Amino acid sequence: MIKTEDDTVSIAQLRYLRKAQMNDEFQYKFELLKQEIEILQNGIRTYDGILFTIKGWSITVFSTFIFFAADKQKTIFIVYSTITILLFWILDSLFKSIQKVYTHRYNQLERFLQGDEFSQALTERTFKTFPVPNIQNGFNLSGKEKLIDIFHSAIQFHNYILYLSMLTLAIIILTFSI
Repeated sequence: MIKTEDDTVSIAQLRYLRKAQMNDEFQYKFELLKQEIEILQNGIRTYDGILFTIKGWSITVFSTFIFFAADKQKTIFIVYSTITILLFWILDSLFKSIQKVYTHRYNQLERFLQGDEFSQALTERTFKTFPVPNIQNGFNLSGKEKLIDIFHSAIQFHNYILYLSMLTLAIIILTFSI
């Protein structure tokens, strides 16, 4: 027995209180983990919407310039369309590189949840190796690192296929209109 200010507490009661505190900590961290997954999914979904909008605007602006080039018989509009395609491609790649930060963290959590560490954490009701969020480092890239990240996003197949198709179409129209 241990004597405290209020009354006598047994070792078993202290163990129970300590375990209850650990369970509360476990539950707290588990709730944080669920909230983080939800926030990451919302972030990824938001950037998907932004990327879809960028692609839609790029097609709209490209089509408008091509229409004006055909209607006015001026090739300068095709040059303008080429410039806007490149600008939209860069913008799309920038937002894709930001989305990759969320996707990378989501994949880390997914690996943790599917791994033995999470099973062990559930069994022991404690997070010894709780994956602490460190998303900030993904956003704090220097100028050169950020440009490389944007370039890597730009050369991904699902990103460049649309813009290269529009550029190719613009070049074909330009060569046949001269």
